[in-house]
Amino acid sequence: MNNFDKNKVSSHYFSYGVSPNWYLDDIKINFLSRLITFIKKTYLFSKLVNHDYFNMVHLNSGMSQFTLFRDGFFSIISKFFSKKVIFFIHGWDEKEYKIILANRFKRSLLIKLFKLQDKIIVLSSDYKNKLVDLGIARSVIEVSTTMVECTKYNSKKTKMTNNETMIIFCSTLFKEKGPYEFLEAMKILRDEDYNFKSYIIGDGLEKNKLVEKAKIYEMGNI
Repeated sequence: MNNFDKNKVSSHYFSYGVSPNWYLDDIKINFLSRLITFIKKTYLFSKLVNHDYFNMVHLNSGMSQFTLFRDGFFSIISKFFSKKVIFFIHGWDEKEYKIILANRFKRSLLIKLFKLQDKIIVLSSDYKNKLVDLGIARSVIEVSTTMVECTKYNSKKTKMTNNETMIIFCSTLFKEKGPYEFLEAMKILRDEDYNFKSYIIGDGLEKNKLVEKAKIYEMGNI
């Protein structure tokens, strides 16, 4: 959002859920806490989008029953206030997707939800084809990426050693984010004598285990 032309585009960030600190500990969020949060955030979101200076709502969602219910509800609220909606399916849980499709009622709700959107963004052409097979118009679905466009953020002050590559993994340190796969890949590059430096940036439940595994692999360059 910082790269938008402020003279042409204004934006507002809205976050749903509990404090990000829950990523750092094995905290169980009970149903009552989720319900209270949902009611509170629904009210705040409705109040926010009920303004003329908002033309579009971008929802960061995922392919799971809970996130689709939550963000689908916010999508309906946005449509109620005549806003265009971009629905970004940021993560795709294939097991959850199959569970939804196996239930006629849930499948019907999923299709209706996706047909409600002005644009849907997915992270691969395979996911796009799956939505097309459900009857979603191909023109509505865009394939994008969560990768950083590095050329926009290169610092002229940064000096790299000749032939040395820098590889960065930046994420909350959950297994699902792939930090162990990253570590294995770096070990392969190291064993094949590639000249590089690598960094893992983030925090989370797997941090200490990753540090220990890096020591076992003798990854002095990570």
